[in-house]
Order: sequence, then structure tokens, then C-alpha cells
Amino acid sequence: MPEHGKYEKWDSGAMQEALNAYKNGVAGLNELARRYNIPKATLKRRIDNKNKNIHGSEKKFGRAADLPPEIEEEIVNHVLQLERSLFGITRSDLRKLAYDVAEANGIPHRFKNGQADELKEGAPPGTEFTCSESGWITSELFAKWRKHFINFAKPSKNKKVLLIMDGHTTHTKNLEAIMLAREHGIIMLSLPAHTTHRLQPCDVSFFKPLSSYYNQAADKWLRTNPSQNITQFQVSKILGEAYAKAASVGNAINGFAKCGIWPLDANVFDDSEFVCLPTDQMTSTTTTHPSRDSLIQRPLEPGVSTSPV
Repeated sequence: MPEHGKYEKWDSGAMQEALNAYKNGVAGLNELARRYNIPKATLKRRIDNKNKNIHGSEKKFGRAADLPPEIEEEIVNHVLQLERSLFGITRSDLRKLAYDVAEANGIPHRFKNGQADELKEGAPPGTEFTCSESGWITSELFAKWRKHFINFAKPSKNKKVLLIMDGHTTHTKNLEAIMLAREHGIIMLSLPAHTTHRLQPCDVSFFKPLSSYYNQAADKWLRTNPSQNITQFQVSKILGEAYAKAASVGNAINGFAKCGIWPLDANVFDDSEFVCLPTDQMTSTTTTHPSRDSLIQRPLEPGVSTSPV
């Protein structure tokens, strides 16, 4: 087996002469590599200028860098300044910094953004992948989703689009989202609390068949992969199979119709849907507070609250 960490030696001056000779048509690649004792693959890379951070006869070892030297130097200076200011950073912080710099400057790179490609395999076409530490929607994630929505819906001030959402604070109290909606002709409509199960088309006609098809696809995967469990790496593929069946035009039309959104039907719900319970059937908000002694004598049961309703 070849020894690891052992590199073939070649002279920078010989490399420059070989490059000049090739440029002037003195000899071909094979002959120049043999004549100047330079590995053929190395000489070809320099001729093709495939390494954007190494030029001419310059000699560097290791994998080609993704960032130009001047940007690498800026990052180093920034890290040193943080260290002098007692704000030391971890290896993960440094990797994220390099990723952010490359993204901000539009530099092609091989850095990961914390998402394994295997997690995305088999997902529905056009899926946007992102995440948060809590697993819940955040203002930052909603900002990414808005751009995704605009890219597909193509809204404009002359062709406005109605965007129906729940009343989550990331939707309704996000000034950036509101301004972007106005700019692109998006009409944002927030549904009243606890009504999405009747007024949101996805809840009414899409999520139930999606769940059923997902369970079917999951059962199928388990049958064809005995003694294995479904992990996060299979979710996208199983979801993609279920989504293709559930996301039909018919389900979408039925959802909007049942909610009375389109065709517009203000009478889709009758008055009985909005009747409040008579006061004598409502749970009283006034209860007798237990004494301190009774609380001490009676231990708390799991899942049982002693607070007044």
C-alpha cells in the first residue's frame, strides 16, 4: 500500500519552464512531465488552471482551498480579534463563520450547512430544507419560506395572491413579513384562533389523506426492509411517496370549497356552528380553594392539577 503523507517532489522553477514550454508548443503534456520530473496529473491541473487559489509554479500541499487567500486572511484577523477581546470561538463557530462568509460573497464551496444530503433524498420536488433548534417555526425560517413562496406563486401588485395562515406571532407580528407582502402584492389573512380545523384548506382536505398515505408508505418500507427501523434518513423518501398521492388537484379544490373560500360561500357554516354554551352548562370559574393543610396531607398525583380552574 502507498505511504500516506508522502508527496512527490518537484521544483517550482521546473514547473514554470514546463508551463512555458507547453504554452509555446515545444512539447506535449507527457513529454514535459517526463522531462521536468513533474507528476502528469499535477502538470495538467496547472495547465488547466483548475485550482483557483494556486497559480503558475506556486507550490502548495493539501486539498484546494474554497476561499481566496484575502478572505481567509480576513477571517483569521477576525478570529484573532475575538480572541484578544476574550470572545474565543469553537471549531463549530469557525466552520459556521466560513460558511456564512462564502454564502454572503457568492463563493462556490463545499461547506455543509448542518444538513446531511441523505436527509433530503426522495423528498417532494422543490422542497426547501431548513431547521430551527426548537423544531418550531421562527421569524428567520418564515423569512426563508416567504422567499420560497414568492418564487413559486409569482405574486405581484397587478396579480395579487391571498396567503391564508394561522395567527402565529412569526406570521402576524413580523414587520419584515408584512412589508415584503405589500411589496409583492401578497394579501396576508390570519385565521381566528382554534378555527384552522374548519377554515384552513390543508387541515380540511389534505393532511388526513397525507397521514394515511404516509402510514401506508411506512408499512411498505418496513415490509421490504425487515429488521430495520425507520429513521430520519427515510422520512423524506416516505413523505415524498405519500405527498405525490395526497397532493392532488381534487383535494385542493375540495379543501377550498369546504372552507367556503372558493367558490366564495359565506353560508358554508350555519348558525349552530357558532352557538355558545348556555351559562348554566359552562364550567364555573369560581371554586373553593383547598386549605394549606389539605395540600400538605394529600400528595400531588402525576398529571393532576390542584390549581383552581
